[in-house]
Amino acid sequence: MAGITDRPFRTLCFENGAGMTVSEMLSSNPEVWASDKSRLRMVHSDEPGIRAVQVAGYDPDDMAAAARINAASGAQIIDINMGVARPKK
Repeated sequence: MAGITDRPFRTLCFENGAGMTVSEMLSSNPEVWASDKSRLRMVHSDEPGIRAVQVAGYDPDDMAAAARINAASGAQIIDINMGVARPKK
């Protein structure tokens, strides 16, 4: 839930007994990874509890790259959301 389940919200949920929280949905599109918003959403190493990330997209190579990057940044679970429609050309 982009814009809702940000780090402060996940930390608050964890502190109040949540067994697991999931990050905001992250795009697998590498063109948006350079933005501050996306870059900060991809850092998970210092979060409490189980670190789960939802990656959304449609391109298998981009999805795999996003999963690898998030795992290297501390994500322990990668939730694959392939319900995102491919843009029309």
